[in-house]
Amino acid sequence: MKHQTLAFLSLIAISNPVFSADLPQTEDRNNLPTQEVPPNTENFTDRLTAWLARMEKHAPASSPKQAPSIAALAALEEIRETVFNENGIRFFREHPRRDEAVKILVDFAASPLRAERLDATLSLANVVDNTTLCYPLSYLMTHPDIDPNGRVNLLQIVRGVSTYAFRDNEQWITQTLSAVRRSIASRSDMELTRQLIFEIETKLKTRNMGRTQDLASYNPVMYAKCVEQMKLAEAQ
Repeated sequence: MKHQTLAFLSLIAISNPVFSADLPQTEDRNNLPTQEVPPNTENFTDRLTAWLARMEKHAPASSPKQAPSIAALAALEEIRETVFNENGIRFFREHPRRDEAVKILVDFAASPLRAERLDATLSLANVVDNTTLCYPLSYLMTHPDIDPNGRVNLLQIVRGVSTYAFRDNEQWITQTLSAVRRSIASRSDMELTRQLIFEIETKLKTRNMGRTQDLASYNPVMYAKCVEQMKLAEAQ
């Protein structure tokens, strides 16, 4: 399925630094132009497998005062450049270990360091679809104290897929938004987060694509993984 295969990657600034996010607020990625790229003769499967092996050595920063790993930043830049075009996105989504790669990108997109969040978030904006949406959702559910910018980043990923979400993903999105609401209930400085929740709910209600489809039928393997992922999130 070819839905929203290319994200608009130019950056915008949000005035309030508390709410500044790293992903441009793109409303309709379906209508964006694609880019012609020369053929890549290197085997993408081997490249992503090697990337996963390298990233196993790295973890995102746990504090905004912590220095980022230069090697991790280089690897995040590499994957962002790889999935910048339709060929890279397609090969990523077809990779048998794409769920592992998405988990790593989610971890870094939620980092307290913008340097780590940026390329990870831009990559997620391109590659996450109905088959891997459960990973940013489960992270949001299990990390109520996530960095505010990281939360905004992951909610924008959710918002992108909500325009064509399958029925099972709609249930998981709704469940996740309820958890996020609870986690920020006492905060008066979460206007952008609340706005994103409203936008996601609106897009779910008004979407035309995906409304009658199920991940269970479309991709049983990824459905089983997502069911397990969401069960683990609920248990925490």
